[in-house]
Amino acid sequence: MWQRLRISYDKSIEDGYKGWRGTGEMSWALNDIPGNDQLIRYENGLNNEILKRPFTAICQYDANLFSGAMLMEVLRVHPYMID
Repeated sequence: MWQRLRISYDKSIEDGYKGWRGTGEMSWALNDIPGNDQLIRYENGLNNEILKRPFTAICQYDANLFSGAMLMEVLRVHPYMID
């Protein structure tokens, strides 16, 4: 996924855009799929990618679906929240 973000960002800059924005709806992490236990690692990796390529991203978490504990973990990684 990080590679896809890099490619998308680089392509938008090559095409003359001044930046890139993305959004991700995160309820997929609640499904029993391989890798869903790596969610916080993934979110941390996004922070690292933003340092290299300054894009804007919004990660959407439905507070009705995720546990309070998981939302606190996410907020440790991404300390900004829009309610």
